[in-house]
Amino acid sequence: MIRTIILFIIIFSIVVISHELGHFLIGRRNGIRVVEFSVGMGPTLFSFIKGGVKYSLKLLPIGGACMFDGEDGMDREEKEEAGGMHRRAGVEAQLPLSSETTDQRYGRVDLDAQGIAFPEAGVWRRIATVFAGPFFNFILAFVVAVVLILALVGVLMAVAMPKFKKMQTLVDRMNLVSREILTGVPVIRAARRQNHTDQS
Repeated sequence: MIRTIILFIIIFSIVVISHELGHFLIGRRNGIRVVEFSVGMGPTLFSFIKGGVKYSLKLLPIGGACMFDGEDGMDREEKEEAGGMHRRAGVEAQLPLSSETTDQRYGRVDLDAQGIAFPEAGVWRRIATVFAGPFFNFILAFVVAVVLILALVGVLMAVAMPKFKKMQTLVDRMNLVSREILTGVPVIRAARRQNHTDQS
């Protein structure tokens, strides 16, 4: 039971990470700002920022995520406006204007250095970025299938080769016996003729 759960977590994580990696690579290729690329879920255990992207390792080893700037449908100006003032139960509450923007939430990542936000990208760039996730899953499935087929062929060859060698040895012996018989028939006939001549 525990082995099954562990195996499921490993397989699920590999599938999700490959999916998110597809979004990440193609998104970056298309000039879309990536805010955070994380492995796992839950609280962050370890993180670092490189190239304007926050890379994180989460507590729960399940799945992962690739966060693009603006993929929640709000651009940075709207977030700053929403952070300035909001209403709760009919009471206005003043919030810090830009203290809880995407920059601070994800470790003050320099988003401007990365390119454009997801909603600002062209439609084909967005389509390619979204499609990259399942496409990378397809590539992963293809690679796994090829590896499994090669492994299966190797196992079958390892099992079948000894039996094939035994069969080949048997065939060789049968061919040898057949040649001896075919070679010996004329000799026997000649000996019989010689006996018949001597008796005459």
